[in-house]
Amino acid sequence: ELLRKLRKLPGVKKVFVRSGIRFDYLLYDRDDTFFRELCEHHVSGQLKVAPEHVSDKVLEKIAVGYDDEVDAKMTNLISVLEPTLVIILSVVVCLILLSVMLPLMGVMGSIG
Repeated sequence: ELLRKLRKLPGVKKVFVRSGIRFDYLLYDRDDTFFRELCEHHVSGQLKVAPEHVSDKVLEKIAVGYDDEVDAKMTNLISVLEPTLVIILSVVVCLILLSVMLPLMGVMGSIG
């Protein structure tokens, strides 16, 4: 959308992408519209795909940051869910005990 707006500016003949494009942008282009428009209007020669998005070394370094973030979020989620689960299980155990004890107390009351 931005590239289209730039093309329509008065006095602008061409808008070129010179540094390359991120690989994931091409993956998210569902119907190749972005890629086709890019090749048709914004590439002067070669189109480079940014290597940092396909290099194993770079992806491993990026993954470390995401792993830390996921670990922190999981720790927060577990710290919230653990007490909630303890309360829910306590209520279930109490209901089971009541369902066993109330009939027994009724039988004991009728006997004696």
